[in-house]
Amino acid sequence: MNKFLKVLIKPSEVFREEKEKASIRKALLIFLLTSLIIGIINVIGFFLNPKTIFLLRIINLILPIQPRLIQLIIVIFFLIFLPIITIITAFLSSLFGFFISRIFGGTGNYRTLLYLSSIYYVPLGLITTILSQIPEIGQYIAYIAMIYVIYPFTIALKESFNLSFKKAIVVWLIPTLIILPIISYPILKDWHQRYELKKLSSDVDFLLDAIKSDNINICKSIFDSVIKNNCNAIINRNPKKCSGQENQIDSCLKYIAKKTNDADSCSSIKSSNTRIECVTEIAIATKDRELCNKLSGELDKLNWSERRECFYRVGINLKDVSSCSLTDEDRRVTCTAIAENDIGICGQLKTSYEIQDCERIFHYFLKK
Repeated sequence: MNKFLKVLIKPSEVFREEKEKASIRKALLIFLLTSLIIGIINVIGFFLNPKTIFLLRIINLILPIQPRLIQLIIVIFFLIFLPIITIITAFLSSLFGFFISRIFGGTGNYRTLLYLSSIYYVPLGLITTILSQIPEIGQYIAYIAMIYVIYPFTIALKESFNLSFKKAIVVWLIPTLIILPIISYPILKDWHQRYELKKLSSDVDFLLDAIKSDNINICKSIFDSVIKNNCNAIINRNPKKCSGQENQIDSCLKYIAKKTNDADSCSSIKSSNTRIECVTEIAIATKDRELCNKLSGELDKLNWSERRECFYRVGINLKDVSSCSLTDEDRRVTCTAIAENDIGICGQLKTSYEIQDCERIFHYFLKK
């Protein structure tokens, strides 16, 4: 049986056979190759995930960030940074094991632990990565496999430093007890924030219901004082009463502007994205693309401007070809294809990626 499979069920036997062959070079090579395979699996999983395509479309519509740039960052992370992080983590855990084992009379060197760790990393790393790609339940199954790593790691400590099984457990338990509170703090803090966010999301639901029905009585059900205040401000069309953090004030001003169809009010909004949303939504609601001219036409390095973004959104939502002609060159073809309901127009783009991206966005708006 191959050692990389056998190590899952008989780690002691495999480690006793392999520890005399230990070398840093072999360990690094195994970690590097396995991490690259894991990175490739993650990249493939990322691009095959339907949620990924949807996310890239949304980003492309909201922010001046090209999806290809996001895709490149993902590829670089999985194929370059992931192997580097894996190797550094393996080295550090081996050094920790080496120094702590000395306290309990252990002999041997960290090179052996590093090599033995690389052997069980191959099957466990690949198994957890593949399992994590399974929709919905994959991640939970992968967590079980990740917990199992404790067993071969304990045996690796035992064989590397000639320790008893109990002492080997203590060797990894000590740094775990030190590190666990440090790691747990941000996790517990995140859970608390999620709890608060859940309460906040209920308030936001009440706010949206109040705005939709234009019913000020619903505002009374809101717990958060800032959201409640802004709810009243929106229903009463009183921008001076908008309060809270900058994004909350901007959101409040946007809703009031939409309620009154007053694009001029959008100019008070500080956030560029919210200001674009404000003018664009009013332009779509009133079917008046000229409102986009109220936004800044100043171009950045990517040939992007608030005004061009507005024309793009108006063009694809109102199927208005004339608005498409006023957006940036990169997205003019996509906008025109959607406006004329002709996917063949996407073929005018230069690269296969741009054509595919145009077709993806076309199909997205076709379903709306």
